[in-house]
Amino acid sequence: MRRYIQITFFSLLFLALLIYVRVIKGIGGNYKPILTTKKTQNQNNSQVATTTNNNSGSSQSTTSNKYKDGTYTGQVENVYYGNVQVQVTVSSGAISKINVLQYPNDNPTSNYISTQAISMLKSEVIQTQSGNVNMISGASYVSSGFIQSLQSALSQAG
Repeated sequence: MRRYIQITFFSLLFLALLIYVRVIKGIGGNYKPILTTKKTQNQNNSQVATTTNNNSGSSQSTTSNKYKDGTYTGQVENVYYGNVQVQVTVSSGAISKINVLQYPNDNPTSNYISTQAISMLKSEVIQTQSGNVNMISGASYVSSGFIQSLQSALSQAG
Protein backbone atom coordinates (compact mmCIF):
# COMPACT_ATOMS: atom_id res chain seq x y z
CA MET A 1 0.00 0.00 0.00
CA ARG A 2 2.83 2.36 0.87
CA ARG A 3 4.50 1.71 -2.51
CA TYR A 4 1.23 2.47 -4.31
CA ILE A 5 0.98 5.84 -2.54
CA GLN A 6 4.58 6.71 -3.49
CA ILE A 7 3.99 5.86 -7.14
CA THR A 8 0.75 7.89 -7.18
CA PHE A 9 2.44 10.85 -5.48
CA PHE A 10 5.33 10.93 -7.96
CA SER A 11 2.95 10.47 -10.89
CA LEU A 12 0.90 13.45 -9.74
CA LEU A 13 4.05 15.48 -9.15
CA PHE A 14 5.30 14.69 -12.66
CA LEU A 15 1.89 15.55 -14.15
CA ALA A 16 1.82 18.88 -12.28
CA LEU A 17 5.33 19.70 -13.52
CA LEU A 18 4.37 18.82 -17.06
CA ILE A 19 1.27 21.03 -16.91
CA TYR A 20 3.32 23.89 -15.45
CA VAL A 21 5.90 23.71 -18.21
CA ARG A 22 3.34 23.39 -21.05
CA VAL A 23 0.73 25.87 -19.84
CA ILE A 24 2.50 28.47 -17.73
CA LYS A 25 5.80 28.62 -19.60
CA GLY A 26 4.41 27.76 -23.04
CA ILE A 27 1.51 30.22 -23.19
CA GLY A 28 2.39 33.80 -22.42
CA GLY A 29 5.71 32.92 -20.85
CA ASN A 30 9.15 33.22 -22.33
CA TYR A 31 8.32 30.88 -25.23
CA LYS A 32 10.75 31.12 -28.13
CA PRO A 33 10.01 28.59 -30.86
CA ILE A 34 12.69 27.53 -33.27
CA LEU A 35 11.53 28.85 -36.60
CA THR A 36 12.60 26.94 -39.67
CA THR A 37 11.36 27.03 -43.22
CA LYS A 38 9.55 24.44 -45.28
CA LYS A 39 9.06 24.75 -49.03
CA THR A 40 5.50 25.09 -50.34
CA GLN A 41 4.24 24.57 -53.86
CA ASN A 42 2.79 27.46 -55.82
CA GLN A 43 1.63 27.78 -59.41
CA ASN A 44 2.39 31.50 -59.84
CA ASN A 45 5.97 32.59 -60.40
CA SER A 46 6.10 36.36 -60.46
CA GLN A 47 9.37 36.84 -62.26
CA VAL A 48 11.08 34.91 -65.03
CA ALA A 49 14.85 35.20 -65.45
CA THR A 50 16.65 34.08 -68.55
CA THR A 51 20.33 33.95 -69.27
CA THR A 52 21.68 34.45 -72.75
CA ASN A 53 25.23 33.99 -74.00
CA ASN A 54 26.69 36.54 -76.35
CA ASN A 55 29.75 36.19 -78.59
CA SER A 56 32.16 37.56 -76.00
CA GLY A 57 31.64 34.54 -73.77
CA SER A 58 29.95 36.43 -70.94
CA SER A 59 26.36 35.89 -69.98
CA GLN A 60 23.70 38.50 -69.54
CA SER A 61 20.67 38.11 -67.34
CA THR A 62 17.35 39.66 -68.30
CA THR A 63 14.22 39.74 -66.22
CA SER A 64 10.62 39.95 -67.36
CA ASN A 65 8.32 41.52 -64.77
CA LYS A 66 4.77 40.31 -64.52
CA TYR A 67 3.38 42.89 -62.08
CA LYS A 68 1.69 46.21 -62.73
CA ASP A 69 2.86 49.10 -60.55
CA GLY A 70 0.57 50.00 -57.66
CA THR A 71 -0.52 48.95 -54.20
CA TYR A 72 -2.62 45.81 -53.88
CA THR A 73 -4.41 44.50 -50.80
CA GLY A 74 -4.96 40.79 -50.37
CA GLN A 75 -8.00 39.11 -48.92
CA VAL A 76 -8.36 38.70 -45.17
CA GLU A 77 -7.41 35.11 -44.36
CA ASN A 78 -8.88 33.64 -41.19
CA VAL A 79 -6.28 31.45 -39.51
CA TYR A 80 -6.62 29.58 -36.23
CA TYR A 81 -5.34 32.40 -33.99
CA GLY A 82 -6.75 35.40 -35.89
CA ASN A 83 -6.79 37.09 -39.28
CA VAL A 84 -3.92 37.76 -41.66
CA GLN A 85 -4.04 40.39 -44.40
CA VAL A 86 -1.18 41.53 -46.63
CA GLN A 87 -0.71 44.66 -48.74
CA VAL A 88 1.87 44.58 -51.54
CA THR A 89 3.46 47.60 -53.23
CA VAL A 90 4.86 47.07 -56.72
CA SER A 91 7.16 49.60 -58.35
CA SER A 92 8.99 49.19 -61.67
CA GLY A 93 7.29 45.82 -62.03
CA ALA A 94 8.89 44.40 -58.88
CA ILE A 95 7.63 43.82 -55.35
CA SER A 96 9.15 46.66 -53.36
CA LYS A 97 7.25 46.67 -50.06
CA ILE A 98 4.97 44.40 -48.07
CA ASN A 99 2.75 45.65 -45.25
CA VAL A 100 0.92 43.24 -43.02
CA LEU A 101 -2.37 44.92 -42.14
CA GLN A 102 -3.65 42.20 -39.80
CA TYR A 103 -1.97 39.36 -37.97
CA PRO A 104 -2.57 37.35 -34.77
CA ASN A 105 -1.24 39.45 -31.90
CA ASP A 106 -3.80 39.17 -29.11
CA ASN A 107 -1.41 37.46 -26.67
CA PRO A 108 2.36 37.61 -26.20
CA THR A 109 3.03 34.19 -27.73
CA SER A 110 0.95 34.85 -30.85
CA ASN A 111 2.55 38.27 -31.23
CA TYR A 112 6.07 36.85 -30.90
CA ILE A 113 5.50 33.99 -33.33
CA SER A 114 3.68 36.19 -35.85
CA THR A 115 6.27 38.98 -35.89
CA GLN A 116 9.16 36.54 -36.28
CA ALA A 117 7.45 34.60 -39.07
CA ILE A 118 6.18 37.68 -40.91
CA SER A 119 9.63 39.25 -40.90
CA MET A 120 11.12 36.12 -42.48
CA LEU A 121 8.30 35.78 -45.02
CA LYS A 122 8.50 39.44 -46.10
CA SER A 123 12.25 39.17 -46.66
CA GLU A 124 11.88 36.01 -48.69
CA VAL A 125 9.09 37.42 -50.89
CA ILE A 126 11.09 40.56 -51.68
CA GLN A 127 14.24 38.54 -52.34
CA THR A 128 12.56 36.00 -54.64
CA GLN A 129 10.04 38.45 -56.15
CA SER A 130 7.56 35.62 -55.95
CA GLY A 131 4.66 34.31 -53.94
CA ASN A 132 6.31 30.90 -54.05
CA VAL A 133 7.98 31.13 -50.65
CA ASN A 134 8.79 28.82 -47.78
CA MET A 135 6.39 28.30 -44.90
CA ILE A 136 7.76 28.86 -41.42
CA SER A 137 7.76 25.78 -39.22
CA GLY A 138 6.37 26.68 -35.82
CA ALA A 139 4.18 29.35 -37.43
CA SER A 140 2.21 27.26 -39.90
CA TYR A 141 -1.10 29.10 -39.49
CA VAL A 142 0.40 32.57 -39.87
CA SER A 143 2.55 31.41 -42.81
CA SER A 144 -0.42 29.89 -44.57
CA GLY A 145 -2.56 33.00 -44.08
CA PHE A 146 0.29 35.27 -45.20
CA ILE A 147 0.92 33.25 -48.36
CA GLN A 148 -2.80 33.04 -49.26
CA SER A 149 -3.35 36.77 -48.73
CA LEU A 150 -0.14 37.51 -50.65
CA GLN A 151 -1.34 35.36 -53.57
CA SER A 152 -4.65 37.24 -53.74
CA ALA A 153 -2.79 40.58 -53.78
CA LEU A 154 -0.33 39.40 -56.45
CA SER A 155 -3.16 38.07 -58.61
CA GLN A 156 -4.55 41.64 -58.71
CA ALA A 157 -1.11 42.93 -59.73
CA GLY A 158 -1.00 40.80 -62.81
